[in-house]
Amino acid sequence: MPEPQRLATLVATVVRNYAEETYVSQAELSRKSGVSQPHISNVFTGKSVFSIDQLDAICSALGLKVTAVIHEADSARRR
Repeated sequence: MPEPQRLATLVATVVRNYAEETYVSQAELSRKSGVSQPHISNVFTGKSVFSIDQLDAICSALGLKVTAVIHEADSARRR
């Protein structure tokens, strides 16, 4: 049985997919959130994770609720 994905990885996937669907570039997301573009790139490629404060800033920049993002990621993990 394959190991389930880490919640942090799935959270990054939810955020990345939403940003792509709404045509928000990493540079724009960085500008709006205050999280560096290289860090966003590292999170989106699985090399790092967002801190809670960074996730809050990213979600605010995208107009998302942190709880909704975590819930969606957790639901995906349990499928």
